[in-house]
Parts: sequence; C-alpha cells; structure tokens
Amino acid sequence: MLKIKAFFRINGIILMLLGLFLFFQPELALRVVIIIFGIELLLSGSAGMAIARLQKDYSYRGILFFGSVVQTGFGLLLLVIPQLGELLMKILIILLGIASIAKGALTIFDGFKARDMQIGTRRVLLFMGGVAILFGIFLVSYSFLSLLFFNIILGVAITIFGIGLIISGFQLKEGEVKSIESDPSESLPIA
Repeated sequence: MLKIKAFFRINGIILMLLGLFLFFQPELALRVVIIIFGIELLLSGSAGMAIARLQKDYSYRGILFFGSVVQTGFGLLLLVIPQLGELLMKILIILLGIASIAKGALTIFDGFKARDMQIGTRRVLLFMGGVAILFGIFLVSYSFLSLLFFNIILGVAITIFGIGLIISGFQLKEGEVKSIESDPSESLPIA
C-alpha cells in the first residue's frame, strides 16, 4: 500500500531540489528544460510516425505523418542546436513585451477617455497602464534577463511548494485512503 506521508515527503523533496536548481542555476536549468523538451518532441514525433504507418485505416494518416515528421525534426534541431530554443523563448518574451506595451497604452487611453469615472479609478487605470508599459519595455529590452528572472521566481515558488509538501507529509496522519464514491443516502441536503 502506498504510504501517503512518504508520497508527500518524496514529492516535496523533489520539488524543493528542482526549485533550488532553478533558483541557483537559472541559465543551466533553462538549457536542461530545452533538452528535455527536444527529447520529448523527438519521442512523441517518432511515435506519431509509427502510428501513422501502422494505422492503415486512419483517414488523417498523411496529416499525422507530416506533423510527426515536423515535430521529430524540430526535436532533433533542439537537441543539436539548443540555442535555437533559447532564441525562440526570447522571441516569445519579446512578443509578450509588445503585447504588454499595447495593453498598457490602451489602459492609459481608457483612463484619459473616461471622464465620468471617479478620479481614483482614473488614477488606478493610468498607474496600471504605466506599469504594463514599463514591464513590456523591460521584457523587450532584456529578453534573456527576464527569462532568467522568471526562472528564479519560478524556483522560489517551487521551493516553497516543495517545503509545504514536506511539512504536509509530516503532519498527515497515516491511514487508509477512503474511496471517493459516496453513498447516495449520505447526500447533503439542498438548501
């Protein structure tokens, strides 16, 4: 029987170690994630090609095979040239920065346009729009730095979650896991 306490403790330790790795080695963690993603694309693309070849009666066989070839090729490309993954992530961050700048500009425009709002609400709109524009400028200007900063924040969050799981593993009382199924006679009364 699976011990719930041990399950929580082991998962908490794994998450805490992963979070510390992301926090202390964000650049290396990014490269490891890109390599793992490349392996996953390679394996799932290969499986898709095998399924497309074996399933003769599947009506979308050609599309599945073509998509799997592209996916396998992209996975190989990420494994051979991991910097490509970093470049694509930088491009994604730049696009998010541009979207943040546009959203901030629209929010500021709404703040100036809405004359019937209370002055406090208008100030909040102007402030939030300004913050969104500054955040977007930071993302566009420092795409790699913001990616590393994201890894560090994610590392802190995962470490805290892992510590919480470890604490939960020590606080849980050992017992049998009860079934989720319920007896209809024990249903809650409708208010």
